[in-house]
Amino acid sequence: MKILCPTDFSAVANYAFDAACLLAKKLKAELHLFHNISGSAAFTSAFDDETYAPYQHAVVAAAEEQLALLKKEGNARKVAIDIHLSSGDFLTNIQELIAQTPFDFVVMGSHGASGKREWLIGSNAQKVVRRIHTNILIIKEPLTELRLEKAVFATGLLPDDQKAFRNFLDLTAILQIKEVHLLSIHTSGIFNPPQIVMQEALKDFAAIAEGYTCKTHYYEDISVEAGIRHFTQEQRMDLIAIANHPRHPLRRIFSGNTVEMVVNHAEVPVWSVDYA
Repeated sequence: MKILCPTDFSAVANYAFDAACLLAKKLKAELHLFHNISGSAAFTSAFDDETYAPYQHAVVAAAEEQLALLKKEGNARKVAIDIHLSSGDFLTNIQELIAQTPFDFVVMGSHGASGKREWLIGSNAQKVVRRIHTNILIIKEPLTELRLEKAVFATGLLPDDQKAFRNFLDLTAILQIKEVHLLSIHTSGIFNPPQIVMQEALKDFAAIAEGYTCKTHYYEDISVEAGIRHFTQEQRMDLIAIANHPRHPLRRIFSGNTVEMVVNHAEVPVWSVDYA
């Protein structure tokens, strides 16, 4: 198995690196570290090639040094590590890397984003869950051990969510999940199905989890994202899992994307589950 861990060497990126090492040891997987050097066109165009080259060489050397230190630290934990360094557009480069090497997991840290940045630009973690559909684990705080005992799987009760739920159940043992909580959020929108229909659909999902400790919850709130966060806080969940479906860009801007918003605002780790 292969795990990808993007890093910008920040504190939350280091939290993600620690979590990725724990996961790699558990899965006996290769860990691939990825760093992208990016610079604005306005900045780079202000220098000619002769002036800019020494600066670029220094930045690359510093990044290589940081990656080498992380590799040494990972090797000390008995984790096999490969290093990838690129420059240019972060999202383009990480997509190309994933196209070349299919990864079973992506583990990355997130500071979150808010206001105009959240809706129009987004954090790097938000961009990754928007464009890359594989198992993505988003880390916000230090994770000293791979023990996330209480997990909520938030679902819109779509057929594809059942595929993602099965993928999630297959990996619960890896994350030492003991309690699975199936959650469906009801809002005041006029297009919501009746409560009894949603509750019956939840039973269908619960049947998939036969043999697991699984509880179903029907929760009302002002929005799906708010409901997931409020339920997580009230029930003291250790992990939020949610299937990530593609969404039209214009609809995402005007209506938001639940997975991206949860990634930005949740205080616990978020697992964007592969639904393929």
